[in-house]
Amino acid sequence: MIKKLLALSLIICVILLNSDAAYALIVHFANGDQLQGTVKAETDTAVTFISDALGEVIINRTVIDAIEDPTIPPPKPEVEYTRELEAGYTLIKGNTEKESYIISGLFNRKAARDEITFKGKTMEASSEKKMDEQKWDVLGRYAWSFGEKKKWFNSYRTTVDHDRFANIHYRVTPAVGIGYWIKDTSDLKLMLENSLGYEYINYNNNTESEENVVMIPHGYLEMPLIGKSVLTEDITAYPAIDDFGDYRLTSTTTFTNPLNEYLSVRVSWINEYDSNPANGADKHDMTLATSLVFKY
Repeated sequence: MIKKLLALSLIICVILLNSDAAYALIVHFANGDQLQGTVKAETDTAVTFISDALGEVIINRTVIDAIEDPTIPPPKPEVEYTRELEAGYTLIKGNTEKESYIISGLFNRKAARDEITFKGKTMEASSEKKMDEQKWDVLGRYAWSFGEKKKWFNSYRTTVDHDRFANIHYRVTPAVGIGYWIKDTSDLKLMLENSLGYEYINYNNNTESEENVVMIPHGYLEMPLIGKSVLTEDITAYPAIDDFGDYRLTSTTTFTNPLNEYLSVRVSWINEYDSNPANGADKHDMTLATSLVFKY
């Protein structure tokens, strides 16, 4: 009995190995149409295809543009570019009148070995035609990957920022650090980074300039939501080395919903915290902004 079962199993394996493999594919036709199903057989001139809609059909290869296996992710380009221009404006009228605007730009070049990022942002707001917020910041960053899977990287960054109502004429913070990409796929991007930097602050009034050595932990999260919309969280802290209780923290949460290939609507929640603000300014500075983003 055992011999018969072994012989039957061997016969089944031989049949399966010699039969045409059926696997899920998407046929892209030259006219732009698509057909999803399984391939029953292939020759040099035709493909025998089984779909739920049409059943078994024989398709001439001359009308096929490509055959895609959706289980295999498309290869990443050797160099990926991200270029964005963002602009938002809010006007509120009624018992009070408040207006604000935000303008920002981003350039990112990412290759297998290294990454270059430049970004800048300016914000201004006024209430009853009196300015109560004015700030801008720019960032330049270079990262060089290493290790077998290129998940580790060294980073070199410099930020310059200005905040009129926090009494900061300008603040310059160059830093060097190390980071790790925990996940870097289309479904999830998660990165942690820590840097050591030097902070120089020049104030608007006669307050003496300030210098600090700071630690700069940084985290970034990006994940898709409904459809093609994307949620991101970018958080950076600046604790002073000699007093970790003296720190700044910036958290930017964005929801971006594409309208087409080039335009998207973005809602941003920006929370800036300073544990020791100058001249009695508020510790928290929070902004909710809606803007239009142009990618090119």
